[in-house]
Amino acid sequence: MEQRERKIYLSELFKYIRKNFIKVIIGSIIISVLFTVYMYVTAINTYEKNKQNEKEIIDIEDLTYDEKKIVDNLIMMQDRASYHENYIEKSYLLNMDVNNVTKVILQYYVDSEYKLNLSSEVEMDYTSSLIEMYYMYLSNNQFMKQVMGGLEQEYIKELFSIYTNYDAKMLSIYVYVPNGVDANVVKDKVVELVKAKEKDIQVYGEHKLVTVMDNIVHEYDSSIESKIYSTRKTISDTKSQVIVIKEQLNAKQQKYLKQYYDYNGDDVILEKPSISIKNIVLGIVMGIIFMCVYFAMKSILSGKLQCADDMRIMFGLKVFDKTTVEDKYIASAIKCICERDNINKLFLISTVNTNEEIIDKVATTLKSSNIEVVKGNSIVDDPVSLENMYRTNNVVLIEKLYVSKYNDIAENLQIIMDNNINIVGSIIFN
Repeated sequence: MEQRERKIYLSELFKYIRKNFIKVIIGSIIISVLFTVYMYVTAINTYEKNKQNEKEIIDIEDLTYDEKKIVDNLIMMQDRASYHENYIEKSYLLNMDVNNVTKVILQYYVDSEYKLNLSSEVEMDYTSSLIEMYYMYLSNNQFMKQVMGGLEQEYIKELFSIYTNYDAKMLSIYVYVPNGVDANVVKDKVVELVKAKEKDIQVYGEHKLVTVMDNIVHEYDSSIESKIYSTRKTISDTKSQVIVIKEQLNAKQQKYLKQYYDYNGDDVILEKPSISIKNIVLGIVMGIIFMCVYFAMKSILSGKLQCADDMRIMFGLKVFDKTTVEDKYIASAIKCICERDNINKLFLISTVNTNEEIIDKVATTLKSSNIEVVKGNSIVDDPVSLENMYRTNNVVLIEKLYVSKYNDIAENLQIIMDNNINIVGSIIFN
């Protein structure tokens, strides 16, 4: 018999999981216990290992002078390599596109008057002192922080270059503008701060700042390229030296070196682990999810009858679903069909061991209407049932959810249809 495709219903999946609710709970508890025990044993093993390592700590004094010197040198080189790696990653300057570097260039001429020194009655040129004051202000971290706003202070100092020319009375400011920062905003901020400082410095000597250059340029910068190259070379060379030195360390030096980098600077107090409530709850949640997925997959992949509608959809049979209606309704419905089709003999068969009570109830109701009822088993395996089927010529299948197999049902139906036996319908019970 041609078997149609089976449809999967979420409602049936939930019903199947609910049917196995007790198994889900028991499975979840077992998984929770196993998970908790596993985590506890793992924690105990780690604790014991750390306790053992604690006993075997090597003090720096256990090393000879030469051994200590080699280890100290190695630590210094590894720290230096780490510093440069961190620097090249976070530096605003080294992460610029060297072919298109944005720079703000400001140049000022300090125009000042001579002031009469009353004590010696000699005119003194104090312009150099004023330029020095500007230089000190512009080189200050606070000024740079104000210009660059929220950028990390550690890496903004290298963005600024301040030059002075005392003979020419010139003050030059070069600012590299990092990626994502507006150059015009940077320039305006520098101009604003310099103008504000000019008023403060007037107290020490009257002068005037004359703007000579006020530009934003985009150009190739070889100095940044050289700095990137030299930094990367330093990292590479240092790491190569570290590898060579490590290969020459003895076991005691290697262990001390490992201890040095594992130690975080604090005295660690080892606590013996205990069973964690968090692990218990996590185990229960994992267990419920696992068991629900298990039973859902079991239902989907199973070759057994999952719902009454499968008999209708896959085999095209009329279904009397005992899981949703009463026995007397099923018996009455079959009785009406028999009276309509003038059926006076009916053969009840099942591919599994059925509930005799169901068959007896149906048979009793039908016999009261002068319908002869014969009970039997699968006609594939039982010759007597096959003979009874021929004599009655009318069949009702009685199948059990989650027990009856699709293949067994299909085999029985194939024999029935090959012999042109009338199929009245099927009764499905749970």
